[in-house]
Amino acid sequence: RQLRLEDLQLETDADLTSPLTPSALTLDLRLSPGKIDLLPPLTETTTPLALGSLLTPLQLTLDSTFNLSQQQLQIPRLHLNSGRDLLDLTLNGGGDLQAGDGQLETTIISKLRPDLWTSPPLSGSGEITLPLSLTLSGRERLTLGGSLQLQQLSLASDHWSLSGANGLFALEEELSWTPEEKIAFRYLLNSDPFQRVDYGRIQPYLDNHRDLTIDEIRLGEQKLGPAAATLDIRQNLIHLQQLDLELLGGNLAGQLYLDTNPAGWSAGLLGRLSEIRINTLLAKESKIQGREDQPLSARVALEFDFNRFLLEGKVDISHITSLQLLQLLELIDPNYEDEQLSQVRSLLGVAYPRWISIEMQRGLMNLRVSLSTLPSPLEIRALPLTPLLQQFAAAPLSQIRALPLEKE
Repeated sequence: RQLRLEDLQLETDADLTSPLTPSALTLDLRLSPGKIDLLPPLTETTTPLALGSLLTPLQLTLDSTFNLSQQQLQIPRLHLNSGRDLLDLTLNGGGDLQAGDGQLETTIISKLRPDLWTSPPLSGSGEITLPLSLTLSGRERLTLGGSLQLQQLSLASDHWSLSGANGLFALEEELSWTPEEKIAFRYLLNSDPFQRVDYGRIQPYLDNHRDLTIDEIRLGEQKLGPAAATLDIRQNLIHLQQLDLELLGGNLAGQLYLDTNPAGWSAGLLGRLSEIRINTLLAKESKIQGREDQPLSARVALEFDFNRFLLEGKVDISHITSLQLLQLLELIDPNYEDEQLSQVRSLLGVAYPRWISIEMQRGLMNLRVSLSTLPSPLEIRALPLTPLLQQFAAAPLSQIRALPLEKE
């Protein structure tokens, strides 16, 4: 690709001693405000990606010493400020280049602003502070430790937004520098979203402290929040525990995780839904939409595989009314096309439901419904899950699937 610079001024002040002795280099670099464009190849017709507001003005101050004979590098101070405090980085450290040992201490501060990005559009506000300590041992082992602080962080795109995020939590990573010059996890952690724990029973005994609070989350047309949780970032797992989230007129309490295992990204949820109002998910023209609303409670254990676009897990509803079941069937089969579900709808004219269990695996959904007039539960099998995912999460999931989630 081509790089075009406009209205660029460069000022430097450098002092470099003889290269045959330990060298001392002091560099003060300033770029005046200008415009920086990445130009696509001439064969493409896409619009150039403007980066000027992100990168300029840019100020860089670097103090360093380098011993050529002993391969020793020391950086007493490096300071970089880009895009009017969009990125402010301070760094100090050093190491033995021959042995592959070194240590860096750095602090990254980012003050977001509305014009973050244009394609796709992304705006933001608030501040992110990230102090980190990085240690390299034997050119193989990387240890990363630090903390992440959010102050009134807000991000917004076309299909999603997050507002009023505040928190302070630790980061712990053990990494490897591979012979292929790639960074990989030294070991992986596993999380099982299907462990059978009733979170509502143990929640009162847990510490009520929350590391993370969020005012509101928007996914498509749905708004969630406020939310509070403890956040743990360790190796490949981003774990939200003691999660308390307001959604669909009710509440979700439990735990949520994101697994960034290079072999396959996944997300899991284990918790309890209380007083959820299903009618908020129904189409406006639904015949059930105008009926008297009744909230629903359930236990959920779900896992979503991003690479395979598969949702698996189980939902148990121990108490359900006829209206609630009709609303649920409306979500699954809004066009009244499935014969199995039509049979359930007909039976609800002469019976009432006791409980329902939903199992999802291999892209299909199976239902077991206990009705008052039947001696054994009615089973509905092999309902496709993809239409449901497309209906309620197509936009955010399409953006996630566009990420470079490559397998090893």
